[in-house]
Amino acid sequence: MNLQSFKLNFDPILQKYLEKKINQSKDIVQNSRIASVLEHIQTITFAGGKRIRPYCFFMWYNIYSTDKTEELRQFAMTFELLHTMALIHDDIIDEADKRHNVPTIHHFIKENNPKIQNRIAEWQAILAGDLLLAWVYDNIMQTYQNPNHLQATKTVHTMIQEVILGEMIDVDMAIGEPTDADTLERKNRYKTARYTFARPLVAWAQRAQAPQEQIDILWKIGETLWLAYQLRDDLIDILESETDKPTFYDIQEWQQTLLTQYIYDHGTEKEKELLSSSLGKQLNKNQINNIKDMFHTSWTIDFAKNKIAAYIHDATALLTQIQFHDQETEQYLTQLIQKLTKI
Repeated sequence: MNLQSFKLNFDPILQKYLEKKINQSKDIVQNSRIASVLEHIQTITFAGGKRIRPYCFFMWYNIYSTDKTEELRQFAMTFELLHTMALIHDDIIDEADKRHNVPTIHHFIKENNPKIQNRIAEWQAILAGDLLLAWVYDNIMQTYQNPNHLQATKTVHTMIQEVILGEMIDVDMAIGEPTDADTLERKNRYKTARYTFARPLVAWAQRAQAPQEQIDILWKIGETLWLAYQLRDDLIDILESETDKPTFYDIQEWQQTLLTQYIYDHGTEKEKELLSSSLGKQLNKNQINNIKDMFHTSWTIDFAKNKIAAYIHDATALLTQIQFHDQETEQYLTQLIQKLTKI
């Protein structure tokens, strides 16, 4: 099953669940303004998500089990609901106006209620994200009947804690003080790596009762994919972006990345000075071009591309140690690795 086919099967289940929870919530609050916020949660969820996370995890599960029930797809919703919650909170922190070309939750509230202060719109958006987290646990409990579910549920609980702590490290770094490679790696590991790849892969394998040695391999694949994916994300910010995030967003918002850290660790004093003087400032076209040239002449771009290629090679090699039931699943997962790390 390719990604497009999976999305066609998965989205109606996700939509049905969201409509049920939104209607229940609207009955409780009996408030038209809050009702519009609840409805916009669904708008954000279906605005442009590719469902790569639940698809990836569904395919990993398929390695060890042939169970393709609706209950399994419902368990996959756990990761999509958590992802939407994290995006809502991330948009508040980043002060973003758009997500997949639709207003973010806090911006939507402000647009539809001009008299509302920004802080109130942000408070309400925070609570909308918290509500999604409650739905994550509700969804987990609805699929708890499976006897293989307990260990996977513990893994999900750990994942939720880690992504929140990773976000807290990220916010602390926004103070503007110099960081170090260990702090940056810790932030990326908990905010991105284990939440996006490693923990969900392990949860699916536990759910399917995979052998422990196979779970260990999946953990290594997840961590390797993270390293490639994070470098790709940092690199796209410097190069021409294919996302709705503006180029050089990270530098202008004082987001220290693996690439900026490379300059501080390996660059010349002139390069370090140029980078330090640019962080957290709105840059014009000439300034952006100068910094982009610096990343090229310092070999930072080549370093990132070579590292991504090496990580892809390692992840693909690890796949050969997985016991696949069929070649189709192996082919789709190999293609998915390429897709996640494409520059």
